[in-house]
Amino acid sequence: MKILVCSCSRSIHIYAQDNETCPFCGAALDISEAFDDSIEKSFAFVNEKIAKIDRDIHASNFRDALRSIEEVLEWIPGNSEIWWRKLLADAKCKSDMELLCAGRHLHGNPAFENAMEYAWDNETPVYVQIKDVEDLIVKLLVKSLDEQERKEKYDTNVERKLTEFNQKIHEAGTRVQEAIRHLEGIEKAMRETGIDFSVLAKACQYALRKLHETAEKMKEKHKPEISYPERVEWETQLDVILTMSNSKLERLKKLRSDDNSLVAQFIQLERERDEIVSRIKQDISQIEDIQHFADDLLASLDRITKEYAHVRKSVYDGSYEPAKSKLTQTHFNDIVDKAIRASQGHTEAHALLS
Repeated sequence: MKILVCSCSRSIHIYAQDNETCPFCGAALDISEAFDDSIEKSFAFVNEKIAKIDRDIHASNFRDALRSIEEVLEWIPGNSEIWWRKLLADAKCKSDMELLCAGRHLHGNPAFENAMEYAWDNETPVYVQIKDVEDLIVKLLVKSLDEQERKEKYDTNVERKLTEFNQKIHEAGTRVQEAIRHLEGIEKAMRETGIDFSVLAKACQYALRKLHETAEKMKEKHKPEISYPERVEWETQLDVILTMSNSKLERLKKLRSDDNSLVAQFIQLERERDEIVSRIKQDISQIEDIQHFADDLLASLDRITKEYAHVRKSVYDGSYEPAKSKLTQTHFNDIVDKAIRASQGHTEAHALLS
């Protein structure tokens, strides 16, 4: 593993499998000008072990590479590039580019911190630059996830549907209120009709009772004991009471008939009441159905919110896979490419995030 400063002024690692082009600008590289990270002659025996580590990393034999790295670190723990190789092997990556695409591996990583601590002047810019690119990738991923979340929520037509739900609930609620006011008027009219009916019935009962009382009194006296004036008086009273009772009986007969105005009015009021109650129940049922639809919609939005919160957390925790699933691999590759090309341009990086 060597370090080369490209014509674009970026310091980069050169690996055995690289195609000798700069990953930042695409320019061809002159490998002969690279700084060699071979260990000084006093530790020359370690170079063979380092070469084996590089071969194992290139062949994806990361377990063997890590064993060799631990051995070398026992001899030279202050070598930054050995720590960087450990960083690659731990992440199961063969190059810096793979490391950038694999996840957020540098933040809080002891191997990275040791590489920075022991880095030489020509090594520090490489590590800092890769860390800057990783940070920018994370920010661009989160920004894209935020945009994708808003799009998914917008695709549910949530604003339009909630507006429609509110309108329907308002209309149904208005109808229910009007129906209740109408129902109150009908019930008041029914009570008044019932009172009229009751008063009339009681008046008839009173007339019949008086007729019965008078007849009982007349029966108590024998005709020989009654004087003529008394008999005339009793007969007159009896005629009056009989006339009244006949009249009340006729009215009672009418009360029992559907043709009676009070009965007909009462029956009509009952029908109107039942119709209004039925409409009220329908409107209330519609309101409940709308509420269920609204609850389902809000639950869907909540599910989307939680999904994206989980994906963003995964990004911060080091895994890009959930984000790739949400954004597609092509979108992710575009983010990485933009982050790499903007890594040294603060203005360009700011523009990408704005």
